[in-house]
Amino acid sequence: LYRVTDVVSATVTSNRTDVVDGDGRSPHSTEAVVSGGTDASVASSLWGYNGAGIEFYGATSYTVTGADGKAHEVRFSRPDPTYAWVEVSNIVTNPEESIPADQEAVIAQAIADYGNQFFGLGVNLSRGRVQTALNGLLWLADCDLRIATTTTEVGPPTYQTAPISISGRNYCVFDVGRVKFA
Repeated sequence: LYRVTDVVSATVTSNRTDVVDGDGRSPHSTEAVVSGGTDASVASSLWGYNGAGIEFYGATSYTVTGADGKAHEVRFSRPDPTYAWVEVSNIVTNPEESIPADQEAVIAQAIADYGNQFFGLGVNLSRGRVQTALNGLLWLADCDLRIATTTTEVGPPTYQTAPISISGRNYCVFDVGRVKFA
């Protein structure tokens, strides 16, 4: 799937059992969750690598023509965004470093950039991983973080300190507008 033009991320999960699995996949099926690429190119790639007798599972359907000249339905899933929120408080700066006048904007941009790069499909949201975004800000000695997720860009978020599980069919989307300062 990563050879398909414009595919950004992909995961493939198989249910090799004789019963529906905990995520709703039918027995003996494979679900690909793919971000990017056209439906046609993703379906063609999946058709070319799927084993005989293995059913495709997913919310997106595309019909490909096999080598036998017949139409075959290929199913896969497109990931849904989960909107990440971060609350920053108790900022402590390092007086030995040059402190930017727009420190909140710098912090928000660092969190958004890092989050959008490293929180891909199914990657759980945790304060520790978000804190990593701030490691390069030498003027920032310490701060407290709380995190939240919502299904819409506008919230409202309910912040917490515990890690938040992200489904394998979802990915976190960060934005400077969702980094708040208390």
